[in-house]
Amino acid sequence: MRWLPYAASAFLALLAISSVTSQEVLRGPEGSMCSSVKSRQVSVLVETRRKRQSGIWDSIGDALGMSTPRPGSLEVRYVQQYYVDYECCLGWNRINDTCQADCYSPCVHGLCVDTNLCECDEGWEGGQCNRDADECSYLIDDCNPDISDCENTVGSYNCRCHDGYFSVNRTYCIDVVHVDECATDNGGCEQNCVDSLTSYHCTCNDGYNLAADGHACNNIDECSVDMGGCDHACRDTVGGYECSCRPRYRLVRGTECREDDMYPYGDEIGEKHKVWDQEQCLKVPTPVEGFRFFTERYFNMWICDNGLVSFRSIARPNSPARLSDSQWLKRAVLVPYLARSDPELFNSLPEKDRTKIYYSIHRQGDGHSHTKNILSRASQDGRSTPRYYLPDYQAVWAMVITWANLPPSLAAFRGERPVPLNLMRRNTFQLVISTDGCQSFATFIYPALKQEWYTEAEARIARTDRRSKIKSSEIINPAVAGYSAGNGHKDHKEEIGHGPKMKTLFRIPSTYAGNFKYALQEAGEACPSRAVAECSAWLRLNPVIPETLPGYDLLPAPGSCPCTAEQAYFDRSYTFLVKNSRSCATSRIKVRSYVGSQVYRMWRTCCYQPSYWYRYIAFYSYLRPGWRHAQAWRVGGGALISGQLGGNLVVGNAALDEVGRQSCCEGSSSYHCNLFRERRPLSVPTCAASCRQYDVTSALSWSRYDPHIRTLDSQEYTFNGLGEYVLLDANGEYMIQGRTTHAPGSIQATSFSAIVAYQRGHPPVQINLADDNNMELYMNGTLVGTFPFGDDPAEDPYEFEDDDSVAVYPNMNGPVPSLLIFFNNALSVKVTASQSMLHFEFSVPNRLKNATIGLLGNWDGNADNDFVAFDGTQLPVDAAERQIYEDFGETWRVTEADGPKKTMFTYGPGESIDSFRNDSYVPQFSAEMNFSADPLYETATEICGSRTDCLFDTLQTRDTSVGEAAIQTQQNFDQEVFSREQFPPTLDGPDRLVATVGDLLAFSVRARPDRRVARTAETNQMAFALGEGVPPDANFVTDGDTATFSWNVSSAEPFDLQIDVTNENNASAQLWPTVYLCACQHGGFCEQDIEEEGNFTTHTNGTRKFEELPCTCAVGYTGENCESELDACAENFNPCFAGVTCEDLPPPAGMHGYVCGECPTGFDGDGQNCTDTDECLTEEGSVCNHFCVNILGNFSCGCNDGFYLAEDQTTCKDVDECVFSNNCSQLCINTQGSYLCGCWDGFILSADKQDCEAANPCTSGDDPGCAPETSWCVVNGSGAAVCVCYRGFQLSGDGVTCEDADECLSGETHCNQLCNNTLGGYECYCEEGYELTDSLVEPCEDIDECFEGTHNCSTDEECINLPGGYMCVCPDGTERLDSGCVEDSQPTGAGTLEENMLVLKLAMSKNELTESRLRSFKRVVAAEMSTFCDRHVEDFASCRVRHRRDSRVAAAIFTESSVHVPPGFPKDVRRYVFLGFFVTVESSFTAVPLSVTRTVVDGALRTIEESLAAKHVIVDITSYEEYSNIEEPTTETPETETYEKFPLVQVVAGSVAGAVALVAVAITTAVCYKKHSVRRSAPADMYGVTTPAPSTYRSRSRSDSISPKAWGVDSPFTVDNDGVNSTRVDFTPVEEPIRSQAVVHSFVGSVSPPRTLQK
Repeated sequence: MRWLPYAASAFLALLAISSVTSQEVLRGPEGSMCSSVKSRQVSVLVETRRKRQSGIWDSIGDALGMSTPRPGSLEVRYVQQYYVDYECCLGWNRINDTCQADCYSPCVHGLCVDTNLCECDEGWEGGQCNRDADECSYLIDDCNPDISDCENTVGSYNCRCHDGYFSVNRTYCIDVVHVDECATDNGGCEQNCVDSLTSYHCTCNDGYNLAADGHACNNIDECSVDMGGCDHACRDTVGGYECSCRPRYRLVRGTECREDDMYPYGDEIGEKHKVWDQEQCLKVPTPVEGFRFFTERYFNMWICDNGLVSFRSIARPNSPARLSDSQWLKRAVLVPYLARSDPELFNSLPEKDRTKIYYSIHRQGDGHSHTKNILSRASQDGRSTPRYYLPDYQAVWAMVITWANLPPSLAAFRGERPVPLNLMRRNTFQLVISTDGCQSFATFIYPALKQEWYTEAEARIARTDRRSKIKSSEIINPAVAGYSAGNGHKDHKEEIGHGPKMKTLFRIPSTYAGNFKYALQEAGEACPSRAVAECSAWLRLNPVIPETLPGYDLLPAPGSCPCTAEQAYFDRSYTFLVKNSRSCATSRIKVRSYVGSQVYRMWRTCCYQPSYWYRYIAFYSYLRPGWRHAQAWRVGGGALISGQLGGNLVVGNAALDEVGRQSCCEGSSSYHCNLFRERRPLSVPTCAASCRQYDVTSALSWSRYDPHIRTLDSQEYTFNGLGEYVLLDANGEYMIQGRTTHAPGSIQATSFSAIVAYQRGHPPVQINLADDNNMELYMNGTLVGTFPFGDDPAEDPYEFEDDDSVAVYPNMNGPVPSLLIFFNNALSVKVTASQSMLHFEFSVPNRLKNATIGLLGNWDGNADNDFVAFDGTQLPVDAAERQIYEDFGETWRVTEADGPKKTMFTYGPGESIDSFRNDSYVPQFSAEMNFSADPLYETATEICGSRTDCLFDTLQTRDTSVGEAAIQTQQNFDQEVFSREQFPPTLDGPDRLVATVGDLLAFSVRARPDRRVARTAETNQMAFALGEGVPPDANFVTDGDTATFSWNVSSAEPFDLQIDVTNENNASAQLWPTVYLCACQHGGFCEQDIEEEGNFTTHTNGTRKFEELPCTCAVGYTGENCESELDACAENFNPCFAGVTCEDLPPPAGMHGYVCGECPTGFDGDGQNCTDTDECLTEEGSVCNHFCVNILGNFSCGCNDGFYLAEDQTTCKDVDECVFSNNCSQLCINTQGSYLCGCWDGFILSADKQDCEAANPCTSGDDPGCAPETSWCVVNGSGAAVCVCYRGFQLSGDGVTCEDADECLSGETHCNQLCNNTLGGYECYCEEGYELTDSLVEPCEDIDECFEGTHNCSTDEECINLPGGYMCVCPDGTERLDSGCVEDSQPTGAGTLEENMLVLKLAMSKNELTESRLRSFKRVVAAEMSTFCDRHVEDFASCRVRHRRDSRVAAAIFTESSVHVPPGFPKDVRRYVFLGFFVTVESSFTAVPLSVTRTVVDGALRTIEESLAAKHVIVDITSYEEYSNIEEPTTETPETETYEKFPLVQVVAGSVAGAVALVAVAITTAVCYKKHSVRRSAPADMYGVTTPAPSTYRSRSRSDSISPKAWGVDSPFTVDNDGVNSTRVDFTPVEEPIRSQAVVHSFVGSVSPPRTLQK
């Protein structure tokens, strides 16, 4: 059977469309074109057969092109193609390709604009625009009656001018003759000439100005004014100009230069900036994939104008907060640049300078030209994300969010503008996110020098001012950047920058722009909600809405499914297998829709609950008495399912569509499921609609064995014609012909041996009887194969299709294997081979009623007119068998001639139509037979009962098995008819239920007999049953045809409500409503909108229909179920002003339920909105000697020119310009705030009041050779000519030559750091870490690297500025561990003094511990503490202090008074003395941590022992906690020990005076409360701290505040195996601090430089 593989792929693949006609484009006004769906035949090249797909993987393989091709023959077939055709509507005429209005009478001088409506040209009127309008009579002319008269003309008018006037264009009169100067030599104009009535003028093109002569045009140099608006460079051209950009920039809008590092946005991609109520964050839905952010998937984001994106609903943060703060714990956010900003501040500026926020989402296949490039770049960013290897990453969507020109808020400035708006600082930055559905990435982009501020205090410094700085006390609400997943996982958040470092993010990690790339998931971490990603991929592959496709209306409508699995099994329009699990019937009605070159093949599925076969007793009236009851098989269960489980439209590939359904509707949200339903409409949308449109009115007929025929109106007769006949002709569109031959064993009876069926215009399908019980299948005249097909036809049957018109389906599961010929209009023929004969069963759809003729009769519901001959003659219904044969049957014999009876059979070699006819043949008629005389009669009667056709066949063939087969066939047919008519009850009940926790859920279900089946009340029996998953304590009560369900909803756990109802004929229906649970607490209520993206409380899958509704909480509550009280302070991100405490109010206070404390010192307001207090207007500012300068939260003093601010920062002192460089050429006389110049004897002051001139200059004759470049030549009092040197020079030994004086060597300079001698002058320049200023007092000023953001401290370190450098320290409350800062393990606050006390066990008596030795001990400990802190000021917070006025940080200095011995110590115990002590930082009176004190003591043990006058005197060192748990002997206690266990009030009172004593009282309360607490001994090494190495200023990777994750492929850093930057440069802390580039300031001597610094 080598031909089987060849034939196995019949009609599977559509390989080429050889002829597809495109439709012409039709144009016309709205309402002029009408559309209609039409069809046409097109030829296609197809394979001759295919193998039926065996499962989902075969389907997917075929769809993806991975299946193994099978051989097959290629043939041309004709396909019915559906398309939309456009024609002009009634009342409109088609002229070429345009629809024009239809005016029955033509518009002569006008346009037909609607049916019989003309629009006339000017000057015409009338219905056809054929009558001249007299403008003169209507007084609608423009003639001036004073100087002209109106004369009507055809279609117009003229103005006839009076004498002395001249006509212009026949409608205007002037008193001069009009001359068109422009007509001659262009009026002399160089470019454009504009004529007027009495004159003319010249104009110029764009880019030119009219010259003074009024004729010439001069090119405008646009670049001369503001560079033509160009950002970088402008080049003037003739008549215009061109802008250009520096490398790594691109030109946008002709003038703007944007960094290449920034993604395209705004005008360059056709995007408009977004405007919204910026008091709130803008909610933006994501594409269908959502956005995976570590362990969660989100479907909405909230964009805030102040530089934040959240994936959960969020209130706009009033102020920035560190990402380590608690308010971020549950916030899933990306924070590119969160700062206190005002996006509306620049609204009055030119468009280019205004604040604009853009966002755009770019999806695969969205049709935008820029999407491909943006997705490609986002994919590359994902692939190059450091330490995350995903080389094949391909983003399916990306979002670009851009904040441009974002200024600081001026709220704290009392609404005033400290600088003009155009000089206000601004920030520009970008955030890009992308995902492939499971992997997500974010890129933070900071263009170079576009981050100009990080705190609102910088609003007072113009963006052009590079020298002014804010004070550290002004820094409030510093900006922050980073991300947090909001899931509590410490590795799922990172801070990129904070404070001053925000302004220099562009430097890290790439050279030209900050480009920080992050993977927003752990490598190898499972994809959350993977089904959403799979669903989204499916949705992208299937964007078309089938309801818009041509031919969709030819498919079975929703609600037309068979009502039960039993009906589906016996309905030949469906393919269905009975299974003990959910199974789906597939409609055999399939439609191909053509849209351009795309072909969509569509069909419908209907799905059922598990079904099964069972036996029952059937009654057959035609069998002999006693044998009329027999066992038969029926299908039980199989109720039709409603909703997404009930089947849907299939387009192209059922297996892939099922994958889409499962991923979209079982693993995703209801939103995704609705998107799937839109693309694959449900077959059973609701329970109420279930199968209301199922049509069972199709006619069933048959023809079997010695041809016995049942017409479509159920009239049975016998026809034993020999030859080929028309069985069915349906309006000439469909034709079925049958062929008869002699029946086996008989020469007077016939049986069918072949059948051919075809649709007009399509190839025929023919089945021939082969051998005894096999069948040959011919498609379009070609033998396809012999049935049964294949090596294992039961397990692997083949199906055959011929385009969209007809298909052949083998059935191996019935009593006898058969072939089904199925036309796409549901006309079908079931062909069975048995007893060497063919048996036919016909099913004809209701649409062909009243349209059939042939041997199957005239189907009209009336059997009396079934016998209509070809010529229209009608025989009576009771006509004799011979008459039916001669006058009816033989008239339908086929012919070779063209016509309605032309044969469609395919004949073998040597065969023709005559091969199957015998004109001499006369059949045996049953009415002329004596059945009882036949010896076989009695046996035949036992088999056939009263069926005459069965008796006839048995006696004619002499074969009782023929009779048995006939009866079995009849029983099977009767069973099919019976089963198709078994309708389940119709259920009236809810499709959806809302169950509220704590409330009663109750509803009723009513079951009614189906209206399509007549029943009596006595047989109307309904049985109700609850399915699995129903709450066990629910009540279910039935009463006849009604059942009531009730349950007090006591749990939020998912549950199900399946109610099955079965009638007396065992037909079942099911009510399975979707339950929507409302579990809101504290007065919350549920939203009924269940289509929100990302509603993942859904459980609508194969076992459950359950969704939890989202809650709207009552005011004051929050949480998914409103289970928590709302913390308004946290929800609003501490809405109070920086440093002000926020107090949350209990419910019913809501989002505004908080109270702010008082504004900080230097501010006024309500605690939430605090504005700066202008101290300069108060008594406080009057301390300034000259003038007061207000700053945020404080003030500073300033001095007038010629003065400088003294160390007290309030007093102004005169600058003695004469001490420093000045402009006097000889003498300088200091004055208050200025100076005067004077001259030596023999010189006089010149007019400029600076230079000196010789009073008696030398003449050329007496000049001894003085060089005019360096000296004067004067005649002194004695008459001698002498040389006098300029400043900066000194006279050499020859008395004539002036040589340079080295001021740097002599110290005669004002340089406070470095000096460089020059000819006649000197230059000041600065050490690294300083910059040169114009100050005369201190020209070198320290660079604050912490403020400028040029430090390299890590995000967990704090930058402390130092003179000439900076240091990275751990913030208060943390301590250094390895290279990072961790939370301090020891408390340091006041009130924890005893916990930081160290106890020394001394091998000496108390008398030996004299007062002088105790003072010496304190001095040594203080000195060692000072030395230690000087080395470790950056490592320990307790080692540094901050000056109150200028906030400078320095190492803490300890004195004898910093070391405290509390009362009760020293304590004498036997031979030892216990000496307890602790050390405090005097500025704050907080204890130095125990670990630091222990480290110092251990490192200086020998020195401390020497202070106590003996080596090895310290026996042991313990903490106070260890000491307090030591078992003490019962000895007499000295009187000094009555203050047991640390009463510190005396210490405090003795050590601290004044206000500090008040603090100490509070401390006492806390300490005394702890007095009697019992503590367990700590481990011996608990306080052992390895002494850190000497402090160094480092350049290290961990100090760059950039996680290794953020280093991109262009990173300048190198990373070693430990993940630590291998580039490391060490500097000593004092000798070589981190410094900036040296700056040189030159002072050169000259004769009279204007205000330059000279000697």
